[in-house]
Amino acid sequence: GPTTLLDTIHSVFSVQQHFSDIDGDVHAKVKLTPPLSDEIRMNPKTIAVSLYAGRYTEKRFNLPIRLENNLSESAKIVPSKIELRCMVPLSDFQQVSANDFDVVAEIPADKSAPSKIMLKIEQKHPAAKKIRLFPDAVEHFIIKQ
Repeated sequence: GPTTLLDTIHSVFSVQQHFSDIDGDVHAKVKLTPPLSDEIRMNPKTIAVSLYAGRYTEKRFNLPIRLENNLSESAKIVPSKIELRCMVPLSDFQQVSANDFDVVAEIPADKSAPSKIMLKIEQKHPAAKKIRLFPDAVEHFIIKQ
C-alpha cells in the first residue's frame, strides 16, 4: 500500500478467540483483522499464538489476626484466628506458606464505631490468587481495667 497509508498504522488486531476447558498449554493460529483500506494488503493474514497455562489448587491456612491501632492494649477481637483460602499454582504449592500472609484488624479510634471490623490482607504471596477469609470480619471489644 501507499506509504501515506502505511505510516498511519500503529497496530494490527486479531480476530477475537475463545478458549475453554484448557487442560495445558494452547498453541493456535489466529486471524488478523484486515485493514480498513482496500489499498493495503497484509501478509501474513494469521499469526501463531502460544498460551501457557498452569494448574491451580486450593490451599488453606489458619492464621492469627494482627491488631493494628491497639494503643491501650485493651482491645480484643473474636475470633482471634481465621481461615484463609487461596488458589495457588501446583508448581508453587510447596513454596506458599502461612508466613507469606498478614491479616489485620484495624481497631477504630472512635469508641462509638461499630463493633464489627472488616479484615484486611496486608501481605500475601505473589502466586496466591482468589484469596478469601473465613470469617471476613471480627467483633472487637474493649476491656475496661
